[in-house]
Amino acid sequence: MSISVRIVLAAVGLAALLPTFACEEFATPAELADTQILAVRVEPPAVSPGERARLDILVAGPDGPVAAPTVDWEIEPATTGAALLGAIEVDGGEVYYRAPDQVAEDPSVAAVRATVQAEERELVAVKAVGVTNLPLRNPTLSVFEADGQDLLTAEVLALAPGQEIELRIDLESGVDDENLFAWYSTAGEIERYQSNPTTLVAQEQPGDGWLMVVVRNSLGGVVWGQVPISVAAGGASARFDERGPR
Repeated sequence: MSISVRIVLAAVGLAALLPTFACEEFATPAELADTQILAVRVEPPAVSPGERARLDILVAGPDGPVAAPTVDWEIEPATTGAALLGAIEVDGGEVYYRAPDQVAEDPSVAAVRATVQAEERELVAVKAVGVTNLPLRNPTLSVFEADGQDLLTAEVLALAPGQEIELRIDLESGVDDENLFAWYSTAGEIERYQSNPTTLVAQEQPGDGWLMVVVRNSLGGVVWGQVPISVAAGGASARFDERGPR
């Protein structure tokens, strides 16, 4: 059953995402020259008929993550000619995908479209949602670090101009060849932005920015981490607080 879900999600998810993201002419993740949709997350990534899953989105640009972006959520056909599957619900400020009470096949796949207005551009992403009785869950970051410094609880990552540091993440379930990584920074250069571990070279001029990472698995699961960066002479330490993972 899990193999079937993986095949269906991969086929529908990639078919939906590729034409959508190709039309946006994105800069590489290392640059974030323009505002982008970095990820859409469904929690959980698959739901049983009649159940619902919370929708979340990560939007970021030159100034870092966009707080509370305005998003238009819609259901669209998962494949050409397919019927609409499910509905969007808003409950207490949260947005959910609600699966239909019955589906013709288990697994089935729904498609949720997220539209964000950013500056003078319209950003669009399509997310596949599994409708199945098989329980799936999003991955969880167990490690998010820079040169061994824990960033899961860091208030800020302090760096010196031009400093080079190694970035690494790990998942609660461990990482494997099916995980896809995407690193983003507005305060430095990440040449190998789809690798883990990888290296960040801080910008030469003092200033503030952000570090973000998005990890996807083969079953539609998504997790991300983010931390502010401060580049200043004499920097190069991480300060911590007790707010927990972000």
